[in-house]
Amino acid sequence: MLPPPPITSRTTPPRLPLPGGDQSGAVVAGCEWVEVQITGGSCRVDTEDLALVNGYRWHITSRGYVCTTIRVSPTRQTQLPMHRLILPAPLGVDVHHKNHDRTDNRRGNLEQTTRSRHHYKRRSKPGHLKGTGFDRGRWYARLGMDGKQKHLGRFDTAEEAHEAYCRAFRKYIGEEPTA
Repeated sequence: MLPPPPITSRTTPPRLPLPGGDQSGAVVAGCEWVEVQITGGSCRVDTEDLALVNGYRWHITSRGYVCTTIRVSPTRQTQLPMHRLILPAPLGVDVHHKNHDRTDNRRGNLEQTTRSRHHYKRRSKPGHLKGTGFDRGRWYARLGMDGKQKHLGRFDTAEEAHEAYCRAFRKYIGEEPTA
């Protein structure tokens, strides 16, 4: 069996010496979270979840998620994302990273959400105001709800269209839109 990955603390508590001179692990209690070195980078987890994730070999996928491969039958394997191990969710419920950092798997950064609410929390593309588009010489705003698009109007500027989107988002969704 491979040794556990090295652990580095972000709150820098004192380290305990381990038997045999190995200084790669053992963070003193009281540290809120640790950074775990994995294949392809590192990830953050709460110290209370360290025992839960320590028995697996983790890697970063091409989409940026921290995953491990598990065998579900003698002939089939699947990817298990770390955030779904830490915060189990039933089928049809997504686990969302609040700060959009897919390697930050601390419980305080994870929340269960529906698929449609998860799409509301996505970031807009760089250089693009969320909820806006340009068509036939004018800017428009629209908000997707329950699988349908609600047209919010046409505007002279992208900023006006984005403001209409933000007002509608607060009215229909009940929270502030993400950037």
